[in-house]
Amino acid sequence: MNSDLGTIAIVLIIFGSIVITIRLLLQGRLWKKLIENNMVNENMDLPNLESFDNYKLSWLKWGIVIIAFSLSLIIINVIPAELSDVLKIGISGIFIGIAFIISYFISVNSNT
Repeated sequence: MNSDLGTIAIVLIIFGSIVITIRLLLQGRLWKKLIENNMVNENMDLPNLESFDNYKLSWLKWGIVIIAFSLSLIIINVIPAELSDVLKIGISGIFIGIAFIISYFISVNSNT
């Protein structure tokens, strides 16, 4: 029963992510075309269209975090099974925390 709910949840999350992504892409394209064709009125509430430069740092941050988490999983696999699970969770937390700190300093340095 639990595996069925997990499978349904995963399918819903994937489907919802795809729908939200497509919706945002189409909405951004529509606003871009409206702005290019000067069909925008002064009274219209324009969405906040962020530049791609802001997204690059976000992708970099999550890439660093995923790499750190993967490294922690590799190190946990090397640790003997007799050691406690708390140690293994702590190692993952330390690696992920270091990754967030590194990504913070990268974003601060790129903004200056």
